[in-house]
Amino acid sequence: MKKTIFFTLMAQITLTGCAAVLPLSVATTTIFMSDERSIGVIIDDQMISSKIRTELSKKGNAHIFLSINVTVLEGRVMLTGSVASKECVDEALKISWSVKGVQEVINEVVVELKSIKNTANDTLIENSINSRLLIEKNLISTNYKVSVNNNIVFLLGIAQSKEEMDKALNIASNTKGVSKVVNYIILKTDPRRR
Repeated sequence: MKKTIFFTLMAQITLTGCAAVLPLSVATTTIFMSDERSIGVIIDDQMISSKIRTELSKKGNAHIFLSINVTVLEGRVMLTGSVASKECVDEALKISWSVKGVQEVINEVVVELKSIKNTANDTLIENSINSRLLIEKNLISTNYKVSVNNNIVFLLGIAQSKEEMDKALNIASNTKGVSKVVNYIILKTDPRRR
Protein backbone atom coordinates (compact mmCIF):
# COMPACT_ATOMS: atom_id res chain seq x y z
CA MET A 1 0.00 0.00 0.00
CA LYS A 2 2.71 2.50 1.03
CA LYS A 3 4.77 1.45 -1.99
CA THR A 4 1.82 2.12 -4.31
CA ILE A 5 1.31 5.61 -2.89
CA PHE A 6 5.05 6.28 -3.09
CA PHE A 7 5.33 5.17 -6.73
CA THR A 8 2.20 7.12 -7.67
CA LEU A 9 3.65 10.30 -6.17
CA MET A 10 7.02 9.67 -7.80
CA ALA A 11 5.36 9.20 -11.19
CA GLN A 12 3.49 12.48 -10.73
CA ILE A 13 6.69 14.32 -9.83
CA THR A 14 8.51 12.83 -12.82
CA LEU A 15 5.74 13.52 -15.29
CA THR A 16 4.35 16.83 -14.11
CA GLY A 17 6.80 18.41 -11.69
CA CYS A 18 6.44 18.97 -7.95
CA ALA A 19 3.89 21.76 -8.26
CA ALA A 20 1.20 19.38 -9.52
CA VAL A 21 1.65 16.95 -6.62
CA LEU A 22 0.64 19.33 -3.83
CA PRO A 23 -2.93 20.11 -5.03
CA LEU A 24 -3.51 16.43 -5.85
CA SER A 25 -2.15 15.31 -2.48
CA VAL A 26 -4.26 17.86 -0.60
CA ALA A 27 -7.40 16.91 -2.56
CA THR A 28 -6.78 13.20 -2.08
CA THR A 29 -6.09 13.63 1.63
CA THR A 30 -9.28 15.68 2.02
CA ILE A 31 -11.33 12.97 0.32
CA PHE A 32 -9.78 10.24 2.48
CA MET A 33 -10.35 12.24 5.68
CA SER A 34 -14.02 12.95 4.95
CA ASP A 35 -14.96 9.58 3.43
CA GLU A 36 -16.55 7.09 5.84
CA ARG A 37 -14.43 4.31 4.30
CA SER A 38 -10.80 3.63 5.17
CA ILE A 39 -8.12 4.23 2.52
CA GLY A 40 -7.80 0.46 2.10
CA VAL A 41 -11.53 0.05 1.45
CA ILE A 42 -11.53 2.97 -1.01
CA ILE A 43 -8.71 1.31 -2.94
CA ASP A 44 -10.47 -2.08 -2.77
CA ASP A 45 -13.65 -0.49 -4.19
CA GLN A 46 -11.68 1.09 -7.03
CA MET A 47 -10.04 -2.25 -7.79
CA ILE A 48 -13.39 -4.07 -7.81
CA SER A 49 -14.87 -1.46 -10.15
CA SER A 50 -11.83 -1.62 -12.43
CA LYS A 51 -11.88 -5.43 -12.58
CA ILE A 52 -15.59 -5.54 -13.42
CA ARG A 53 -15.18 -2.92 -16.17
CA THR A 54 -12.14 -4.74 -17.56
CA GLU A 55 -14.03 -8.04 -17.70
CA LEU A 56 -17.03 -6.34 -19.33
CA SER A 57 -14.74 -4.88 -21.99
CA LYS A 58 -13.08 -8.27 -22.62
CA LYS A 59 -16.36 -9.84 -23.61
CA GLY A 60 -16.01 -8.15 -26.99
CA ASN A 61 -19.37 -6.49 -26.68
CA ALA A 62 -18.85 -2.73 -26.56
CA HIS A 63 -22.56 -2.30 -25.95
CA ILE A 64 -22.36 -3.95 -22.51
CA PHE A 65 -19.22 -2.03 -21.51
CA LEU A 66 -20.59 1.34 -22.60
CA SER A 67 -24.18 0.84 -21.42
CA ILE A 68 -23.67 -0.43 -17.88
CA ASN A 69 -22.52 1.85 -15.06
CA VAL A 70 -20.61 0.16 -12.26
CA THR A 71 -20.70 1.84 -8.85
CA VAL A 72 -18.94 0.29 -5.85
CA LEU A 73 -19.13 1.25 -2.19
CA GLU A 74 -17.66 -1.03 0.49
CA GLY A 75 -17.91 -4.06 -1.77
CA ARG A 76 -21.54 -3.33 -2.64
CA VAL A 77 -21.74 -3.22 -6.43
CA MET A 78 -24.58 -1.34 -8.09
CA LEU A 79 -25.15 -1.92 -11.80
CA THR A 80 -27.31 0.58 -13.65
CA GLY A 81 -28.00 1.34 -17.29
CA SER A 82 -29.94 0.18 -20.33
CA VAL A 83 -28.94 -2.78 -22.50
CA ALA A 84 -30.32 -4.58 -25.55
CA SER A 85 -30.97 -8.02 -24.04
CA LYS A 86 -31.39 -10.03 -20.86
CA GLU A 87 -28.23 -11.94 -21.81
CA CYS A 88 -26.26 -8.70 -21.39
CA VAL A 89 -27.68 -8.27 -17.88
CA ASP A 90 -26.92 -11.89 -17.00
CA GLU A 91 -23.33 -11.52 -18.23
CA ALA A 92 -22.80 -8.35 -16.18
CA LEU A 93 -24.16 -10.04 -13.06
CA LYS A 94 -21.99 -13.12 -13.58
CA ILE A 95 -18.89 -10.98 -14.03
CA SER A 96 -19.68 -8.83 -10.97
CA TRP A 97 -20.15 -11.80 -8.66
CA SER A 98 -16.91 -13.38 -9.91
CA VAL A 99 -14.72 -10.50 -8.69
CA LYS A 100 -13.00 -11.00 -5.34
CA GLY A 101 -14.24 -8.67 -2.61
CA VAL A 102 -17.79 -8.25 -3.92
CA GLN A 103 -20.24 -8.48 -1.00
CA GLU A 104 -23.49 -7.65 -2.80
CA VAL A 105 -24.62 -6.94 -6.35
CA ILE A 106 -27.56 -4.59 -6.87
CA ASN A 107 -29.03 -5.03 -10.34
CA GLU A 108 -30.83 -1.98 -11.70
CA VAL A 109 -30.02 -2.60 -15.37
CA VAL A 110 -33.05 -2.47 -17.66
CA VAL A 111 -33.53 -4.13 -21.03
CA GLU A 112 -34.47 -1.29 -23.39
CA LEU A 113 -32.87 1.02 -25.89
CA LYS A 114 -31.91 4.44 -24.56
CA SER A 115 -31.89 7.59 -26.68
CA ILE A 116 -29.00 10.05 -26.83
CA LYS A 117 -31.33 12.72 -25.47
CA ASN A 118 -32.13 10.59 -22.39
CA THR A 119 -28.43 9.90 -21.87
CA ALA A 120 -27.63 13.62 -21.94
CA ASN A 121 -30.53 14.41 -19.61
CA ASP A 122 -29.40 11.72 -17.15
CA THR A 123 -25.90 13.21 -17.11
CA LEU A 124 -27.32 16.67 -16.31
CA ILE A 125 -29.42 15.26 -13.47
CA GLU A 126 -26.48 13.31 -12.03
CA ASN A 127 -24.17 16.34 -12.16
CA SER A 128 -26.81 18.53 -10.55
CA ILE A 129 -27.37 16.11 -7.66
CA ASN A 130 -23.63 15.64 -7.10
CA SER A 131 -23.15 19.42 -7.03
CA ARG A 132 -25.98 19.91 -4.55
CA LEU A 133 -24.68 17.11 -2.31
CA LEU A 134 -21.22 18.69 -2.38
CA ILE A 135 -22.38 22.09 -1.11
CA GLU A 136 -24.96 20.79 1.38
CA LYS A 137 -24.04 21.56 4.99
CA ASN A 138 -23.83 18.68 7.47
CA LEU A 139 -23.63 16.07 4.71
CA ILE A 140 -20.49 14.20 3.67
CA SER A 141 -20.89 14.08 -0.11
CA THR A 142 -18.02 11.61 -0.63
CA ASN A 143 -20.14 8.97 1.12
CA TYR A 144 -22.75 9.04 -1.64
CA LYS A 145 -22.64 7.62 -5.17
CA VAL A 146 -25.26 8.78 -7.67
CA SER A 147 -26.31 7.00 -10.85
CA VAL A 148 -29.16 8.08 -13.12
CA ASN A 149 -30.92 6.06 -15.80
CA ASN A 150 -34.00 7.31 -17.68
CA ASN A 151 -34.64 10.04 -15.07
CA ILE A 152 -34.54 7.50 -12.21
CA VAL A 153 -31.93 8.27 -9.55
CA PHE A 154 -30.15 5.45 -7.73
CA LEU A 155 -28.41 6.50 -4.52
CA LEU A 156 -25.78 4.24 -2.99
CA GLY A 157 -24.30 5.59 0.20
CA ILE A 158 -23.34 5.58 3.85
CA ALA A 159 -25.26 8.08 5.96
CA GLN A 160 -24.03 9.39 9.30
CA SER A 161 -27.63 9.50 10.53
CA LYS A 162 -31.25 9.08 9.43
CA GLU A 163 -31.43 12.88 9.11
CA GLU A 164 -28.47 12.94 6.73
CA MET A 165 -30.01 10.12 4.67
CA ASP A 166 -33.29 12.02 4.44
CA LYS A 167 -31.40 15.14 3.37
CA ALA A 168 -29.64 13.26 0.53
CA LEU A 169 -32.91 11.67 -0.62
CA ASN A 170 -34.65 15.06 -0.50
CA ILE A 171 -31.93 16.65 -2.63
CA ALA A 172 -32.25 13.88 -5.23
CA SER A 173 -36.05 13.86 -5.33
CA ASN A 174 -36.25 17.66 -5.66
CA THR A 175 -33.81 17.89 -8.55
CA LYS A 176 -35.35 19.01 -11.83
CA GLY A 177 -36.10 16.14 -14.21
CA VAL A 178 -36.09 13.35 -11.61
CA SER A 179 -39.05 10.97 -11.90
CA LYS A 180 -38.12 8.56 -9.08
CA VAL A 181 -35.43 7.99 -6.44
CA VAL A 182 -34.30 4.48 -5.47
CA ASN A 183 -32.63 4.36 -2.06
CA TYR A 184 -29.62 2.09 -1.44
CA ILE A 185 -28.22 4.21 1.39
CA ILE A 186 -27.29 2.46 4.62
CA LEU A 187 -26.48 4.00 7.99
CA LYS A 188 -22.86 3.97 9.15
CA THR A 189 -23.93 1.64 11.98
CA ASP A 190 -25.41 -0.94 9.56
CA PRO A 191 -24.05 -4.46 10.30
CA ARG A 192 -23.51 -5.11 6.56
CA ARG A 193 -20.59 -2.69 6.55
CA ARG A 194 -17.06 -4.10 6.33
